[in-house]
Amino acid sequence: MSLDRPEWLDDTFLSTCLQNGAAYKSFVVNKVDITSVLPPGSNFGGCLWRVHVEYQENGIGNTQSLSLVVKKPTEIESMKEAYGQFTMVEPTFYKSFMPQAYKISPNINFAPKTYVSSVPDVIILEDLKACGYLMADRCRMLDFDHCRLYVVATASFHAVSVAIHKIQPNLVESLGVEKTFSNDPGPAALIKRYNLVGMRVLADKMELLDEYKRYSNILRNSASGVWDLAVEALKPSASLNTLHQGDPWTPNMMFKYDSSGKVIDVKLLDFQQLRYSSPVNDLVFFLWTSAIHDVRESKLEDLYQIYCETLNEKLEEFGCSERLTYEQLLENVKILSPFALLMCAVFYPVLTSQRLLNPNALMSEDEIVVRNEFEIYYNKEFCEYLLLRILKQIKAAGIFDYVTGKIQAQC
Repeated sequence: MSLDRPEWLDDTFLSTCLQNGAAYKSFVVNKVDITSVLPPGSNFGGCLWRVHVEYQENGIGNTQSLSLVVKKPTEIESMKEAYGQFTMVEPTFYKSFMPQAYKISPNINFAPKTYVSSVPDVIILEDLKACGYLMADRCRMLDFDHCRLYVVATASFHAVSVAIHKIQPNLVESLGVEKTFSNDPGPAALIKRYNLVGMRVLADKMELLDEYKRYSNILRNSASGVWDLAVEALKPSASLNTLHQGDPWTPNMMFKYDSSGKVIDVKLLDFQQLRYSSPVNDLVFFLWTSAIHDVRESKLEDLYQIYCETLNEKLEEFGCSERLTYEQLLENVKILSPFALLMCAVFYPVLTSQRLLNPNALMSEDEIVVRNEFEIYYNKEFCEYLLLRILKQIKAAGIFDYVTGKIQAQC
């Protein structure tokens, strides 16, 4: 269904976009059709429109058409309160970071192409759907082939950020300022609150299970301690730091398939939550929120190896002397155990649910409202099936023992 056209998305705006920096060209817009890009509940970080434009170059000749995706900051009040100060991060990423990446290597292709936008906080992207890319089902998660493509693409992104940091360190580090995991007063307090509530809800469910009961009290009573460990773990690393996506879950990427249905390519989307620290952070977030169970149970080492090899190959290709050893990667994975635990407690129940997320409830200042929202996701079906399996994976990865050991050592 066609949507109303925002006032600023006028013919002049679209003509500037079509020029894309080529001032000697002019375009006449004949027809515009606007539809929503995503179904409700798939993205809360911005407003996205698919804009189909019919136009003529110089007002003559055959009518041509182009499909674009136009993105502007979110209108959801709770999200604006939490992330409003970072609205220019993604526009700056596309306007300043990506041109540097293309200079370093013309083969960079992990992100969609962009067009010139005359509105500072609005981004115009190529329509990946028109190029044959599809968004995977976030509830079904991603199999090994999808995960492999992701780790290769993200390794390229991470590596080129190291090269750009040598040229423009302030650009990279300013884009990667921590936006979510912080103990600073202000908007981050909203994010901390719902993470602590989610951790306590998980602990309550674990208390009902004999195998995990021994962990429940310490995690419930020390939810703030888990948060503090995660905050510390996400700070820049001693081994290697890169710019990375920050929240690489399934809706923040699109995949392309061949005629047989085999997945052949991926594009990363949404660079609002960029972070500058260990690149392993992205791997941990992705694998504990977006991979299918079989991947976490039997393919983690394979993906770690692929990532490490690709990252180091790309670092060499881009003229960087830095390297990440497999042992350093594994050490970072271990240090990030508190972060992984919070991903499982807070994000996993939400991301595996068909229910539409209510961000205003999750970010409410009333903890009872936040808890009630989590309880909806921790329903009987989730607790009897998905929760049992993810808890088994968390335990097998040594996450419970690492986190509780760290907390007890601080007492």
